[in-house]
Amino acid sequence: MPGRLGRNLREGHRAEALGVELLRALCAVAPVPQSEDIGFDAVATVLRLDGRFLTAEHSFCVQTKARSVTEILYDGPAYSWLRSLVLPLFIASVDLATREIELYTTHNVVCRVDAEHYQSVTMRLLPPSRSEDGALHQYLGDPILRWVDRDTSSASFRNLAYSVLTAWVAIEQLHQPLRSIKTTQMVQWRTNEVPTTGGTILAGHPDDLRRDVELAAPYLVKVGTHFLLQETPSAEGIAFLLLANWLQENGIDHFKYVAQLLALRWASKGHELSLKVQLTRDDV
Repeated sequence: MPGRLGRNLREGHRAEALGVELLRALCAVAPVPQSEDIGFDAVATVLRLDGRFLTAEHSFCVQTKARSVTEILYDGPAYSWLRSLVLPLFIASVDLATREIELYTTHNVVCRVDAEHYQSVTMRLLPPSRSEDGALHQYLGDPILRWVDRDTSSASFRNLAYSVLTAWVAIEQLHQPLRSIKTTQMVQWRTNEVPTTGGTILAGHPDDLRRDVELAAPYLVKVGTHFLLQETPSAEGIAFLLLANWLQENGIDHFKYVAQLLALRWASKGHELSLKVQLTRDDV
């Protein structure tokens, strides 16, 4: 209707504009026009100070919300889209009154090893988390960065923000391929501090074996090429040959040629390969 606009809609537009402005102090930001908005408001690229120049590094997506919004729903296809993103997605919560921005990682949602068990997620900026009937209500954790516009005039803060953003984008890029094999690292963080990674969480199922091996095949084949340089078979080389033969027997042929070359090379040197396996168990 001409001459009228929803108050909440205008507040959202203002929060988006302020969020882009605050991000620009730290990153190169390419806003997404509202007519092209398909899930995020901007793509930001971390900038590194390089003498007289700024060097563009890794990029991430940003979805901006006014501070009054504390829950964001991704349902059905939107949830699948969220989990398939290649660039990491961060949520920016903007307070118009104080001109403060908080940046949240979506790591606790997209990197869950049991993510496929849910049909929807509600990302929460406030605790707690819970799940029910295939719906995940996930607290995102503390914001990774918090700042107001005056903070960006400080060189120490800009250096800190660069370190935090760079570390987080690296973590999310590492996890993007790991998500496909239901593996994730535990990440600990506090607001305005560089995150640290700890133990590994993973989920396995016999039905996943073929898919996981096919995903790992390029790396395993590369490992196998190192054994081609060995004049005498090593325990590791024999183990690789046994693995390659077992995988071929189960219809996975990625290792066929490397395994054949290994067998021919060692046979031509007159080596006879044998395997002795001894299993023991200590009764308590």
